Amino acid sequence: RPLLVVLATKSIKRSLLRRLVAREEGCVAGIDVAGAVFSLLEPSVAVDVVLGDGSEASAGALIARIEGPARALLT
Repeated sequence: RPLLVVLATKSIKRSLLRRLVAREEGCVAGIDVAGAVFSLLEPSVAVDVVLGDGSEASAGALIARIEGPARALLT
């Protein structure tokens, strides 16, 4: 239910910028797939990959920036 409330109250045209950050140290995997999924959901979503697949990420490291319509990023 919370997701339905968010979708009902957020403007469909509003653009959001989100950061994908590592919660803990590890190896980045699947970022290319994530970008492809966002593109399928909404072609105007831009994914700026900072650390690609196979990269080592420390806790708190920025992996990617994702920007696009609020509805696409919250769905």
